[in-house]
Amino acid sequence: MASKTYKIGLILCSTRTPRSAPHLASFVHSLLPPSPSTPTPTSPYTVETIDLLDWPLPLHTTEPTVPTRLPAASLPSAYTNATTRAWSAHIASFDAFIFLCPQYNWGYPAAIKNAIDYLFHEWTGKPALVVSYGGRGGGLGRDQLVQVLKGLRMRVVEDPPVGFAFQEGKDWGMQAKAEGGEDLGELLDDKGFWAEQRVALVQAFNELLALLQNVG
Repeated sequence: MASKTYKIGLILCSTRTPRSAPHLASFVHSLLPPSPSTPTPTSPYTVETIDLLDWPLPLHTTEPTVPTRLPAASLPSAYTNATTRAWSAHIASFDAFIFLCPQYNWGYPAAIKNAIDYLFHEWTGKPALVVSYGGRGGGLGRDQLVQVLKGLRMRVVEDPPVGFAFQEGKDWGMQAKAEGGEDLGELLDDKGFWAEQRVALVQAFNELLALLQNVG
Protein backbone atom coordinates (compact mmCIF):
# COMPACT_ATOMS: atom_id res chain seq x y z
CA MET A 1 0.00 0.00 0.00
CA ALA A 2 1.35 3.42 -0.93
CA SER A 3 2.19 5.69 2.00
CA LYS A 4 0.20 8.84 2.56
CA THR A 5 1.73 12.10 1.43
CA TYR A 6 1.00 14.74 4.04
CA LYS A 7 0.16 18.24 2.89
CA ILE A 8 1.54 20.99 5.15
CA GLY A 9 0.53 24.62 4.76
CA LEU A 10 3.05 27.38 5.48
CA ILE A 11 0.84 30.37 6.32
CA LEU A 12 2.25 33.87 5.85
CA CYS A 13 0.42 35.65 8.66
CA SER A 14 1.44 39.18 7.61
CA THR A 15 -0.34 41.21 4.96
CA ARG A 16 1.57 44.42 5.67
CA THR A 17 3.40 46.06 2.76
CA PRO A 18 6.35 46.17 2.69
CA ARG A 19 7.02 42.97 4.61
CA SER A 20 9.76 40.40 5.14
CA ALA A 21 7.43 37.37 5.26
CA PRO A 22 8.06 36.08 1.69
CA HIS A 23 11.84 36.09 2.22
CA LEU A 24 11.52 34.35 5.57
CA ALA A 25 9.14 31.80 4.06
CA SER A 26 11.78 30.90 1.47
CA PHE A 27 14.35 30.68 4.25
CA VAL A 28 12.12 28.34 6.28
CA HIS A 29 11.52 26.18 3.18
CA SER A 30 15.28 25.88 2.63
CA LEU A 31 15.88 24.62 6.16
CA LEU A 32 13.25 21.89 6.21
CA PRO A 33 14.57 18.35 5.76
CA PRO A 34 13.83 16.75 2.39
CA SER A 35 10.68 14.68 2.15
CA PRO A 36 11.41 10.94 2.30
CA SER A 37 10.45 8.77 -0.64
CA THR A 38 9.55 5.78 1.56
CA PRO A 39 7.06 5.44 4.44
CA THR A 40 9.82 4.90 7.01
CA PRO A 41 10.92 6.55 9.24
CA THR A 42 8.43 9.22 8.16
CA SER A 43 5.90 9.51 5.40
CA PRO A 44 6.40 11.84 2.41
CA TYR A 45 5.15 15.39 2.71
CA THR A 46 4.77 18.56 0.70
CA VAL A 47 4.92 22.13 2.02
CA GLU A 48 2.77 24.70 0.25
CA THR A 49 2.75 28.43 1.00
CA ILE A 50 -0.56 30.05 1.94
CA ASP A 51 -0.20 33.82 1.58
CA LEU A 52 -3.03 35.72 3.26
CA LEU A 53 -2.55 38.46 0.68
CA ASP A 54 -4.03 36.00 -1.82
CA TRP A 55 -7.09 35.57 0.42
CA PRO A 56 -8.72 39.00 0.99
CA LEU A 57 -11.21 37.93 3.65
CA PRO A 58 -13.42 40.86 4.75
CA LEU A 59 -13.21 41.76 8.42
CA HIS A 60 -16.99 41.66 8.75
CA THR A 61 -18.19 38.29 7.46
CA THR A 62 -21.76 38.00 6.17
CA GLU A 63 -22.07 34.35 7.20
CA PRO A 64 -25.35 33.95 9.15
CA THR A 65 -24.09 31.09 11.33
CA VAL A 66 -21.14 30.91 13.73
CA PRO A 67 -18.65 28.36 12.31
CA THR A 68 -18.67 26.22 15.47
CA ARG A 69 -22.42 25.60 15.04
CA LEU A 70 -22.13 24.20 11.53
CA PRO A 71 -21.91 20.40 11.20
CA ALA A 72 -18.41 19.49 10.01
CA ALA A 73 -19.87 17.10 7.43
CA SER A 74 -21.78 19.97 5.82
CA LEU A 75 -18.69 22.01 4.93
CA PRO A 76 -17.84 23.87 2.80
CA SER A 77 -21.30 23.94 1.17
CA ALA A 78 -22.96 25.15 4.39
CA TYR A 79 -21.27 28.53 4.05
CA THR A 80 -23.28 31.10 2.13
CA ASN A 81 -20.40 33.22 0.82
CA ALA A 82 -18.30 31.94 -2.10
CA THR A 83 -15.11 33.37 -0.59
CA THR A 84 -15.73 31.54 2.68
CA ARG A 85 -16.44 28.29 0.84
CA ALA A 86 -13.19 28.60 -1.11
CA TRP A 87 -11.19 29.39 2.05
CA SER A 88 -12.82 26.47 3.85
CA ALA A 89 -12.04 24.00 1.09
CA HIS A 90 -8.45 25.21 0.84
CA ILE A 91 -7.71 24.94 4.57
CA ALA A 92 -9.51 21.59 4.83
CA SER A 93 -7.16 20.17 2.19
CA PHE A 94 -4.14 20.47 4.50
CA ASP A 95 -3.05 18.00 7.17
CA ALA A 96 -0.93 20.41 9.26
CA PHE A 97 0.22 24.01 9.35
CA ILE A 98 3.27 26.17 10.00
CA PHE A 99 2.25 29.71 10.97
CA LEU A 100 4.99 32.18 10.01
CA CYS A 101 3.94 35.03 12.26
CA PRO A 102 5.42 38.47 13.04
CA GLN A 103 4.88 40.32 16.30
CA TYR A 104 3.06 43.64 15.95
CA ASN A 105 2.88 45.85 19.05
CA TRP A 106 3.33 42.92 21.43
CA GLY A 107 0.83 40.68 19.65
CA TYR A 108 0.08 38.80 16.44
CA PRO A 109 -1.46 40.43 13.33
CA ALA A 110 -5.22 40.90 12.99
CA ALA A 111 -5.11 39.32 9.53
CA ILE A 112 -4.33 35.83 10.82
CA LYS A 113 -6.93 36.04 13.62
CA ASN A 114 -9.54 37.04 11.06
CA ALA A 115 -8.53 34.22 8.72
CA ILE A 116 -8.70 31.71 11.56
CA ASP A 117 -12.08 32.92 12.82
CA TYR A 118 -13.75 32.43 9.45
CA LEU A 119 -13.59 28.69 10.16
CA PHE A 120 -13.50 26.17 12.99
CA HIS A 121 -13.79 22.50 12.04
CA GLU A 122 -11.24 22.91 9.24
CA TRP A 123 -8.54 23.60 11.86
CA THR A 124 -9.48 21.28 14.69
CA GLY A 125 -7.27 18.33 15.54
CA LYS A 126 -4.53 19.25 13.09
CA PRO A 127 -0.87 19.66 14.10
CA ALA A 128 0.50 23.20 14.09
CA LEU A 129 3.83 24.97 14.54
CA VAL A 130 4.23 28.72 15.08
CA VAL A 131 7.46 30.26 13.75
CA SER A 132 7.65 33.85 14.93
CA TYR A 133 9.82 36.81 14.05
CA GLY A 134 10.27 40.37 15.26
CA GLY A 135 12.62 42.74 17.02
CA ARG A 136 13.23 40.24 19.81
CA GLY A 137 11.96 37.12 18.10
CA GLY A 138 8.22 37.68 18.37
CA GLY A 139 7.77 35.41 21.38
CA LEU A 140 4.83 37.32 22.84
CA GLY A 141 2.91 37.18 19.58
CA ARG A 142 3.76 33.49 19.23
CA ASP A 143 2.47 32.67 22.71
CA GLN A 144 -0.80 34.46 22.04
CA LEU A 145 -1.32 32.66 18.74
CA VAL A 146 -0.49 29.31 20.35
CA GLN A 147 -3.25 29.96 22.90
CA VAL A 148 -5.74 30.57 20.07
CA LEU A 149 -4.67 27.42 18.22
CA LYS A 150 -5.06 25.36 21.36
CA GLY A 151 -8.54 26.79 21.74
CA LEU A 152 -9.25 25.39 18.29
CA ARG A 153 -8.07 21.98 19.61
CA MET A 154 -5.08 21.96 17.32
CA ARG A 155 -2.05 19.92 18.40
CA VAL A 156 0.62 22.59 18.76
CA VAL A 157 4.38 22.03 18.82
CA GLU A 158 5.70 24.22 21.64
CA ASP A 159 9.13 22.78 22.32
CA PRO A 160 11.51 23.95 21.07
CA PRO A 161 10.13 27.44 20.44
CA VAL A 162 11.21 28.98 17.12
CA GLY A 163 11.66 32.73 16.81
CA PHE A 164 13.83 34.82 14.48
CA ALA A 165 15.01 38.02 16.15
CA PHE A 166 15.90 41.18 14.24
CA GLN A 167 18.37 43.05 16.43
CA GLU A 168 20.85 45.83 15.84
CA GLY A 169 23.60 44.57 13.56
CA LYS A 170 23.59 42.00 10.80
CA ASP A 171 20.05 40.71 11.25
CA TRP A 172 18.62 44.23 11.60
CA GLY A 173 20.03 45.00 8.14
CA MET A 174 18.43 41.82 6.86
CA GLN A 175 14.98 42.98 7.94
CA ALA A 176 15.38 46.30 6.12
CA LYS A 177 16.56 44.52 2.97
CA ALA A 178 13.74 41.99 3.15
CA GLU A 179 11.11 44.69 3.48
CA GLY A 180 12.63 46.47 0.51
CA GLY A 181 12.48 43.35 -1.64
CA GLU A 182 16.28 43.07 -1.86
CA ASP A 183 18.18 39.80 -2.35
CA LEU A 184 19.17 38.15 0.93
CA GLY A 185 21.32 35.39 -0.50
CA GLU A 186 24.53 36.14 1.37
CA LEU A 187 22.79 36.56 4.71
CA LEU A 188 20.71 33.41 4.44
CA ASP A 189 23.63 31.34 3.17
CA ASP A 190 25.69 32.27 6.24
CA LYS A 191 25.64 29.06 8.31
CA GLY A 192 26.56 30.99 11.45
CA PHE A 193 23.59 33.32 11.08
CA TRP A 194 20.63 32.39 13.31
CA ALA A 195 22.43 29.10 14.07
CA GLU A 196 20.33 28.20 17.12
CA GLN A 197 17.11 29.08 15.35
CA ARG A 198 18.02 26.87 12.39
CA VAL A 199 18.47 23.89 14.69
CA ALA A 200 15.28 24.66 16.62
CA LEU A 201 13.23 24.90 13.42
CA VAL A 202 14.34 21.47 12.20
CA GLN A 203 13.65 19.93 15.61
CA ALA A 204 10.20 21.52 15.82
CA PHE A 205 9.35 20.48 12.27
CA ASN A 206 10.26 16.88 13.07
CA GLU A 207 7.91 17.11 16.04
CA LEU A 208 5.21 18.32 13.67
CA LEU A 209 5.79 15.27 11.45
CA ALA A 210 5.62 13.01 14.51
CA LEU A 211 2.25 14.50 15.46
CA LEU A 212 1.00 13.85 11.94
CA GLN A 213 1.73 10.19 12.44
CA ASN A 214 0.56 10.12 16.07
CA VAL A 215 4.09 9.34 17.22
CA GLY A 216 5.63 10.68 20.41
